[in-house]
Amino acid sequence: MKILRLAQLSLLTALLALAANVASAQTNINYQGSLTDGGTAANGTYDLRFTLWDAVSFGNQIPVGSPITLTKTGVNITNGIFTVQLDFGASSFPGADRYLEISVKHPADLTYTPLVPRQQLTSSPYSIRTLSAVTADSAPAGTLTGTTLNGSVTGSSLTSVGTLANLTVTNPIAGSVTGNAANVTGTVAVANGGTGAGNATNARTNLGLGTLATVSPTGTPNSTTFLRGDNAWAVPAVGVNNTFFNQFSNPGGGASTVFTALSGGSNFTTNAVANVMGIQCTFDALRVAATITANAASDDISLTLLVNGISTGLTTGTFNLSTLNTTVVMSDAAHSFLVTPNDRVSLQLTQSTGTPVIRLATTVHCHS
Repeated sequence: MKILRLAQLSLLTALLALAANVASAQTNINYQGSLTDGGTAANGTYDLRFTLWDAVSFGNQIPVGSPITLTKTGVNITNGIFTVQLDFGASSFPGADRYLEISVKHPADLTYTPLVPRQQLTSSPYSIRTLSAVTADSAPAGTLTGTTLNGSVTGSSLTSVGTLANLTVTNPIAGSVTGNAANVTGTVAVANGGTGAGNATNARTNLGLGTLATVSPTGTPNSTTFLRGDNAWAVPAVGVNNTFFNQFSNPGGGASTVFTALSGGSNFTTNAVANVMGIQCTFDALRVAATITANAASDDISLTLLVNGISTGLTTGTFNLSTLNTTVVMSDAAHSFLVTPNDRVSLQLTQSTGTPVIRLATTVHCHS
């Protein structure tokens, strides 16, 4: 059975070429990624949406209190490769872990599909610039006549000094170094924003990049293959576990029942959307994370698995939401339901008032 993906869109690699502009106080990040659509390298125009979080799943959107969502419409993707500029502001990178969530859609689609998991940003964004180090932004050439700088240089740059032939630093540099050099020797620890290595092979190992970032996968990418952990395109084996992911929102304004597919797709007020099962499968786990994003009010909701439009025993049961931006997680792993080939499987959201706008992230598991 083919592993279903969100709207058949998946992130092949996230080549975080976070080449920050080093000009004064600029915080742009150049993000380069590779996108597959239906198992093949994407080509054409797509809409992309980027958000920043403090956890790989759930967590808080950054900056907390005034989260930033960056939407890039009409992004031209050729052979799967795209590049965009992102700017979440310097305050978004205080040094704590940060994760980038990417959502994708075709321009004609109504909703975005999030790509999971979120991509962790490594130390590179934090080397944008030490924005608070402004004391020595303009150190004139006449003040640097000796070969040794005693004490501390507290600024972030030295300007108007002509050509600097060589620079030897005995003690570690506490801040950041920007600019170009013909040759750099020595290593910079990973904790200090470097690779901790003197060659590319060791650098990939230290940064946890493996081989995906530099070596093309073996095999043939198409609609019947997926990218395995050993960097090879392969056909899924029969009888493996399958997990379906979806994220959607209720339409708001009334207590109408909402239906959605297990993964991808749009939500409808009639059961017009479903996944058609290719082989026999036993569904044994349902999980939902629900968050009120607007119009905070008390609302009782439940999520139930439907097979051919009929409710099964796999359900979260009724639970209450009332607080804005507070996520409530409910699940059911105690029940199971067997489906056969060509059965149509969907999810049904039932709500008591429909007043608050609710974002729901669902995970459904089955095994054959």
